[in-house]
Amino acid sequence: YDAALSAEGNVKVDGGKIIAKSVYGCGIYGKDGVDIRNGAEVTAKSTNSNGIYTKSAISISNGATVEAEGYWPAVFGSTGVTITNSTVKATSSDDVAIFSRADAIII
Repeated sequence: YDAALSAEGNVKVDGGKIIAKSVYGCGIYGKDGVDIRNGAEVTAKSTNSNGIYTKSAISISNGATVEAEGYWPAVFGSTGVTITNSTVKATSSDDVAIFSRADAIII
């Protein structure tokens, strides 16, 4: 999959700092899900696609900080997006900032 950071399984960021930028693909793509947690600092940007995309679910939790930018939804979890006790700044230049075909839960 065309992305700055791509996995055929899950992308898990447990603490630490990641900057993923792409022009044509996603900033971050995890086929089976994206899990960002425990104070992780993630910047994911795409000029022509999604900042963060998965065919599964996205979970952002436990004090994580995420900045996502995309042409399409900046944060796109097909089966769900859950944001818990974290900070997310999401912007899209031509669509909604956060999108899911299922539930989008922000606690």
